[in-house]
Amino acid sequence: MTARYLLTGATGFFGSHVARALAARGDAVHATRRASSSLARLGNAAAAIHWHDAAEPADCIIGATTFDAVIHAATDYGRAGAHASTVEWVNFTWPMALLHAAEAARVPLFVNVDTSLPPALSAYAGTKRSFAEHARDRAEWGAIRVLNVGLESVFGPGDDAAKFQMALLHALLRNDPSFALTPGGQSRDYVFVDDAVDALIRLVTHAAASGAPYLHAGVGRGESVTIRQFAEALRAATGATTRLDFGALPYRPGELMEARADVSVLRAIGWPGARSLDAGNAEMVRRERGDA
Repeated sequence: MTARYLLTGATGFFGSHVARALAARGDAVHATRRASSSLARLGNAAAAIHWHDAAEPADCIIGATTFDAVIHAATDYGRAGAHASTVEWVNFTWPMALLHAAEAARVPLFVNVDTSLPPALSAYAGTKRSFAEHARDRAEWGAIRVLNVGLESVFGPGDDAAKFQMALLHALLRNDPSFALTPGGQSRDYVFVDDAVDALIRLVTHAAASGAPYLHAGVGRGESVTIRQFAEALRAATGATTRLDFGALPYRPGELMEARADVSVLRAIGWPGARSLDAGNAEMVRRERGDA
């Protein structure tokens, strides 16, 4: 059975993968975008999406159509000198307006794509946590049903060039002489983007059918590797001779040293799991190179 979704963040890395997957299933995808946003990540799927101006009031966007769920995947990481007020607006103020508009329109489910990072780490992590806690409270008060999805380290082709995984990959594809890293002792749960999207859609379907007022589920492979291991595996996948300069950069203040998704909810609903790190790296390299 097809469904009608309102998706935010559809022009971003993860959101564009979600939008394409939903459209490929035959679901009706409505999405918000700013006038300046590029549709390049969506390819031909952009034409199948009903677009809404993100500058419109949230109640106008949500009240005009009957949605089965709102999926909030938009985010602002606060990179490149982004102003704190912009980070707060994207990660807290705007989703608050969407959540309350969804309540008023009696949308059955609100899906929040969250982060597992500790709130003290950055303005991004802090504002994401603040909204997730508010959404949980609204669900527990019976205002709306909420699915909160804690994404771990999603990687794959087409990600932002400024993110660690892509900056490293592009340096390796150029076969740069060296690449500066921290000591690399942090552990992360790296999950390939196609597998993360599949997990999200399964969770949305489950949450819609379960009737539970609130559900939190982690999305990852359920196992972690160090950043050193990830970088070395990615270098092997590219065949580069780039020197990985571990220790050239310091750890961030308050650095999260261990992260791993609790995938028990996913396992309980029959998710087959994610591909291996090596398989994900190989696919990312193949698609970034443009191989057939």
